[in-house]
Amino acid sequence: MMPRLNLLLCASILHGVLGAQTMTFSGGDMQIQFMTTVTLNGELVWQIAPGATVANDGLVELGTSATLVEPVNGPIIGTGVETAVHVAGVNLNDTEPGGLGLLFFTSTPTAGAFTLTRGHLPQSDGGSAFSVARWYSIGDPAQVPFPVEFSFGYDDTELNGLVESELILHSGTSRSGPWLPLSSAVDAGLNIVLADATEQANYITAFQGEALGAPAFPPSAGLRVWPTITVDQLFVQGASIGPNAPFDVVDATGRIALSGTLRGDASTVLNLSTSALAPGQYLLRIKGEQAVRFVRE
Repeated sequence: MMPRLNLLLCASILHGVLGAQTMTFSGGDMQIQFMTTVTLNGELVWQIAPGATVANDGLVELGTSATLVEPVNGPIIGTGVETAVHVAGVNLNDTEPGGLGLLFFTSTPTAGAFTLTRGHLPQSDGGSAFSVARWYSIGDPAQVPFPVEFSFGYDDTELNGLVESELILHSGTSRSGPWLPLSSAVDAGLNIVLADATEQANYITAFQGEALGAPAFPPSAGLRVWPTITVDQLFVQGASIGPNAPFDVVDATGRIALSGTLRGDASTVLNLSTSALAPGQYLLRIKGEQAVRFVRE
């Protein structure tokens, strides 16, 4: 069971009156560790002040009424997620559940109950492209009255090296894709991408241009590597590996974080452990030539 932490009890780090609606984390660093849940109960506003840092590697539950306010250039970061619950029967039009940065616009405002989840790791298109460092999932998209126009908010610190003016919102049935582009328009001044979704969308993020989902290796190489978003292992298969194929894993700074030798044949599915890697983006190189990007969560 995940440990639970109630923010109402954190008077030492949250300044304000416990009975007030707004609580401000005014400075310093807060880390919500893996397997820890932070729950905000009731109609509370949790405001993170400029200069304060919150790294969420666990779960923040905003429930049906709590709201998050983040500063410019200082959104929550980390490998964890935040969730907010939309209540059945409540008007969904022009609504931003939990203040998480995703607004819904719909001509059929009455919706069922669903949970909106926000994460902070870039998503892969299944090839060499990665999204901005923000994604959303709609827990039960059947409860949302599509078609819907989304307003996808982002911070400049989450652009992940992408060209802001070329962002296109994408929807997918899973975080591993396939990702389908939506008709989009960027407002760089407001840091939003507006997009129309005519069909149900489980997951939403933004890529630069259309996510092509190109194969990680040329088809002639006869090599497969999956999944491209992983926690503890990659699977590798292909005739081009040969009996002894050297590999290395390079992090975002160009440092070799892992190396070794793959041994197998065309029919062997090899297991490559990634559990020793810190969360982030990596490049797997085999024989110093073929390469595939992946994300270790």
